[in-house]
Amino acid sequence: VRAEDGASSSIPTYNQDLFDVVTANSGSHPNYRTHMKVDFAIVKENVKSNGTGDWQVLTRPMGGHRVQLASSFEGDDVGSVTNFRWAAKGPSNAISTNGQHGKNGLWDHDHNSNAVGSFWKSGPTFDYVQWWGNASPPRTIAHNLGKEPEFMMGRRWHTNGGNAGWNIYCKPAGNTKYFDGIGSGSISTGSSRWNNTTPDKDNFYLGSTGDLNMNERWHWMGLWASVDKLCKIGSYYGNGTDNRTVSCGFQPRWLLLRRLDGASDWCVFDVANASNWTYYVRWNSGSSRIAANQVTIASDGFQVDNSSNSGNNFNGSGQHWFFMAHA
Repeated sequence: VRAEDGASSSIPTYNQDLFDVVTANSGSHPNYRTHMKVDFAIVKENVKSNGTGDWQVLTRPMGGHRVQLASSFEGDDVGSVTNFRWAAKGPSNAISTNGQHGKNGLWDHDHNSNAVGSFWKSGPTFDYVQWWGNASPPRTIAHNLGKEPEFMMGRRWHTNGGNAGWNIYCKPAGNTKYFDGIGSGSISTGSSRWNNTTPDKDNFYLGSTGDLNMNERWHWMGLWASVDKLCKIGSYYGNGTDNRTVSCGFQPRWLLLRRLDGASDWCVFDVANASNWTYYVRWNSGSSRIAANQVTIASDGFQVDNSSNSGNNFNGSGQHWFFMAHA
């Protein structure tokens, strides 16, 4: 039986079948309740109370083994999680004490009601791949997205496998560019990540870095692509004006912005954190969310202003900004 993936799955009619962003439910099961069975999650406690804390990254094949988003730390003690399980299919009103069926989401997590999480399910907009490293570059890795990936983030993900940060690919930057970790610095240039080769509808390509191909260690890659009315990935050049609309073809619930030609934060706007996007969070920082009015939701996308906020000017003249938006 073939697994659900981008190449075989039909396009859903409901956008939350593939992506969801929700507030945690303190003391409830599941702690994060989503509309779909989740394959990948990025979560943080105390977001809505302007608190601090580490971003936790979790994925289905790695079970309860979590890693940090803004660090090369490799370990299991990013937070206190017990009996980590994902809900399987079942009646929406059924709750199993062991978390094996019933409501979908992230079970038995300890995050409070001010926590916010972003969740993805494999399908037309997102796929994930695991592979066993062989330290023999270059390397070709197959995926099931069914189209060319436009955004990829991967790392060595192996219990006691040593420290390894995230490696980020953004199609608008090209196949010689990569972000070495989720930090605020500028993008890097070289062949060590993607072997100067653009990923295609069947494969992505690795260079010499041990972050993605260390011998006898597990590695993981998430891959994203645009789908009409569900997900839009692209870039724009700032023109120095206010109220500039960037079209997505839908009204987004979630937006990632990152400058490609200079330093900036990894800025995320979402409706769970603030329904009108009056705040944003930074993937590269565990500090509190930031009040903002420089980016607003539009019926067909989002609007950006030429105004600096914590060093981020989302429509600064000539600046090249990457974006990924979800409906």
